[in-house]
Amino acid sequence: MDTEVIRQLLYGLAMVLIMLYRSEGLWPSPKHEDKIAKIAKCAGKKPLRA
Repeated sequence: MDTEVIRQLLYGLAMVLIMLYRSEGLWPSPKHEDKIAKIAKCAGKKPLRA
């Protein structure tokens, strides 16, 4: 096998393993509802949905 093919296969395998292990992503963003609850808490109001 060509070294370029092996490199691409290893890269693809690493991507699949990362997607299976960390399905939320490497840097998961906070959920939208969590942001709304945090803003409402700072404002002293009850969140609309909890």
